[in-house]
Amino acid sequence: MKGEKGFFIMDDPFIKADMARLKRQIDILTKISDMGWQIIYFSAKDEVKTCLDDKIKSGKVNYVEIKGVHSYMEK
Repeated sequence: MKGEKGFFIMDDPFIKADMARLKRQIDILTKISDMGWQIIYFSAKDEVKTCLDDKIKSGKVNYVEIKGVHSYMEK
């Protein structure tokens, strides 16, 4: 990309991580984001929201919760 910024779309990439490891991985993603990259991160783990809570509250992370997907899929 020759120095250009891009984006990542991630679907639960750290699903097996314990809380300490998840925090370190989220910190790395935060640094990448601070460099201008966009990250779309999908997760079903509540721990991800917990790790990002301060950034969500400060507005640094745009958090969107999608509810009811499982009931739609069951039909």
